[in-house]
Amino acid sequence: MAQGYVVKTGSRDEVIPLVSIYEYDAVTVGAGFSKHQIGDKCRMSDGRVYHWALNGAVALTAGRLVQNSVTPTGHRNMTPTVLSAIGETKVQTVPVTTNVTANEYANGYLWMNAGAGAGIMYKVKSNPAIALTVAGFIYLYDPLVVATVVATSKVSLVRNPWYGTLVMPTTITGIPVGVNPIAVPATTAAIQYWYWCQTWGPATILAGGTQVVGTPGVTPGTRVGGVIVQAAYGIPVVGQLYNGLQVTDNENMGIFLQISQ
Repeated sequence: MAQGYVVKTGSRDEVIPLVSIYEYDAVTVGAGFSKHQIGDKCRMSDGRVYHWALNGAVALTAGRLVQNSVTPTGHRNMTPTVLSAIGETKVQTVPVTTNVTANEYANGYLWMNAGAGAGIMYKVKSNPAIALTVAGFIYLYDPLVVATVVATSKVSLVRNPWYGTLVMPTTITGIPVGVNPIAVPATTAAIQYWYWCQTWGPATILAGGTQVVGTPGVTPGTRVGGVIVQAAYGIPVVGQLYNGLQVTDNENMGIFLQISQ
């Protein structure tokens, strides 16, 4: 096997260059494709784990806690416009308030939140661009096990967790999805920027507040993109303070990430 890290994809193991976790991939929209699928996983021999992520519309400084992008409200609780029978691999919906971008939900998820099929979730394979109030199909990897019913079924979509990542604000609007190990430019209408987002194992991350001695659990902090050792319950724990190496506010600290293996 050639020297490199092994990336776990949906269909095969692929060897990538040794330095790839410290590089980003710039893809011209409409003229090329990312080298990996969104969410593809890279596991290091020391236990560190990374997922292939698409950055959002704001540039990232290295070593920041990032969260998922927020699904538009108009892509939730939608009514199917035609019946999709058991065994079909597509569902037709109408976005209510926001256009759907081509493959915005690729490797994301669709579920029936009410009516026929409620409680069943499917992984999305692809989707075309769908204009506001115009019906369009969402294509699935797996066939439907319960038919949709136009009169009663309600459909919701959610993007892949690593689609359009953004630095986690102090008022949390999503879920923590990892730490960017390098600086990453902002994705624009013309160029997408992809990178390896670390989700598990030893890492460095911004200290986002005054640390509390004796509470090793690490949660989102009081500084944008930073973390703080846990002082209260109810905030998601993203890792543990690494060997008790606490630092002052606004410096980078050691953390053992525990977001996704």
